[in-house]
Amino acid sequence: MKKMNNLIILFICVLFILFTAACTQSETTNSKSDSIQEETTPTDSQEDNNEQSTTLEEQKSENENITLLISDFETESTPVEQTGIFRGGITSRGVYETTALQNLNGVKWAFETDGTIVSSPAIYNGKAYFGGSDKKFYAVNIENGELVWEVVTDGKVKSSPAISGNQVFFSDDLGFIYALDTQTGEQIWKTETNEKLPDINSWDFIGSSPLLFEGLLFLGAGDFSFYAMDMKTGDIVWKMKTENNNGIVRSSPIVKDNTIYFGDTNGYIYAVDYLTAERKWIFKTEGFIQSSPTIHDGVLYVGSNDFHLYAINAESGEEIWKFLAENSWFNSSPVIAEDTVYVGTSDGKKLFAIDAISGEEKWHQKTAGRVFSSPSYVDGILYFGTATGDLIAMDIESQQELWRFDAEANIESSPVIWDGVVYVTSYDGKLYALN
Repeated sequence: MKKMNNLIILFICVLFILFTAACTQSETTNSKSDSIQEETTPTDSQEDNNEQSTTLEEQKSENENITLLISDFETESTPVEQTGIFRGGITSRGVYETTALQNLNGVKWAFETDGTIVSSPAIYNGKAYFGGSDKKFYAVNIENGELVWEVVTDGKVKSSPAISGNQVFFSDDLGFIYALDTQTGEQIWKTETNEKLPDINSWDFIGSSPLLFEGLLFLGAGDFSFYAMDMKTGDIVWKMKTENNNGIVRSSPIVKDNTIYFGDTNGYIYAVDYLTAERKWIFKTEGFIQSSPTIHDGVLYVGSNDFHLYAINAESGEEIWKFLAENSWFNSSPVIAEDTVYVGTSDGKKLFAIDAISGEEKWHQKTAGRVFSSPSYVDGILYFGTATGDLIAMDIESQQELWRFDAEANIESSPVIWDGVVYVTSYDGKLYALN
């Protein structure tokens, strides 16, 4: 009996021990479960992070056409002389602060090349810089028209050069971008884009001219892309594909308030951040764009081959007005002076003066040939070329022609005026200095 009692007591002790252990395990499990639940329940901060991740993923998807190759590029001030860049400035207004040529005495000198020229010259430190279809790039003394140096290029030079410091930049139609020493012509660097610039049609005769800003060179190309490059090295900082990956950029870019503006051959106009290529807005026209935009008082003016000149809010991308030139392209880039837009047309063979605020026509001047040349303005005088080879100087107040020079071949380039001399190139392969 005593043995039986001892067994019963032992059995009760074992049950007690097992019961205590089970309770302890249950509490531990519940504690761990509560801890896991606390860790997996998103806090407000985690929810924000999740939303941010989603946003970043959406941005990555939206910006898949942007290739950022140098994310830590350090910007720097980039001095550019007025006559050292296409149309006299980074906002491309076409207005020169210099002495006008009111009366034409004749040809000061003419420099002849072995091809045709559509490149507008850049004037800098006593030299004129330009290229041509003879696959050469030239530096010419502006006092006597003598050759200083020439450089053989891979392709035809259809773009106008840009100059900063001791470097001159330009492109050719095989997709090469060049940086040369302004004094010697020695190559500093050369960068290749992906492919040759394909001609769209027989009227596709110009290339995008470089813009220099904050240590970067901006330029459109024939591989359906727009580029930002390091001016010092030629390294590509970023590359942006155009809409639908098939718009060629012939339009020359401008910059205002850290935003780059340009057009493409599918009729799109872009506004992008200069450092990241992030798109601010895009505007669609119905025609090919060769015209380079001009910006003035917060309004972007640009022509299209859909027969319209557009005025667009530079901040929002909203249309303000559009001006119709019946059956006539706006290949010419507009110039803005005294709240008036001056621009030429193709088949209409007219130079228009349009109110910059309302978009209403003020007057027009009929010409003998198409006006693909982009007008230049100095002190009340407008200078522009025609397809019949005429360079015309017009007083805008009286709307009277002051003088005319016959180059005997198509003038597509934009005249450059400096210190009372007009510099212009022509299809006859010559650079003229008129005084």
